[in-house]
Amino acid sequence: MKKNLYIFGCSGIGKSICDSLDRNTPVYEQVIFVDIDHERCNGLFYGRDVMFFDDLENAKVDGGHAIFAFFKPSNIFDRDILIDEVLSENNLELTSIVDPSAVVSDSSSIGIGTYIGPNVVIDSDAKIGGNCIILFNTVISREVEIAENCFISAGCVLKGSISVSKSSFISANVSLAKSIHERSFVNAGVVLTDEITESSIVASTPNLTKLLLPDDDKKAMKRLRYLHP
Repeated sequence: MKKNLYIFGCSGIGKSICDSLDRNTPVYEQVIFVDIDHERCNGLFYGRDVMFFDDLENAKVDGGHAIFAFFKPSNIFDRDILIDEVLSENNLELTSIVDPSAVVSDSSSIGIGTYIGPNVVIDSDAKIGGNCIILFNTVISREVEIAENCFISAGCVLKGSISVSKSSFISANVSLAKSIHERSFVNAGVVLTDEITESSIVASTPNLTKLLLPDDDKKAMKRLRYLHP
């Protein structure tokens, strides 16, 4: 018996997930979006029905699959906590979705809850954690390790035996040749050749500025205004 898939977040990433589902053999009874913003999506989003977080309990959702499509930098500090809460409160099971155009080595591994977009390359022995999003045309080369709850935007290249630690955010067209610490944010277009050993924002400026993130989440979120200058 087919189950429903609940995509959390009426977003561009959610649309990409739907497109990937449409290119695959259908495995779900129905695809339903779940969002918090009543004004942004009123009843339908990208041709699919929309529920809201406050409707989940009344709907008695039970036994479906879920994937989480919201991933702004400001979400990252409590995203994994929210995912765990939603799953446990609604008896939902995480699922992973890989676009059929992606090239994924048999020796690589992909964690549960992760979305792999169109034309992504996951090379031999690469390891991708759970609840990650990797967008189109990104290349994850041999032996790269990406921890859980990471976002890798479009057109990135990650190469060498490097690691991307938990809850990191890599913007578009980044070239990454060194490991980065957890909760780090790399701006679009950066070519990173020095290891990031503390939670930081790495900006795309002539001198490649690095701004450390404080441990306190609220203070760290204020620092995120320096992202994408």
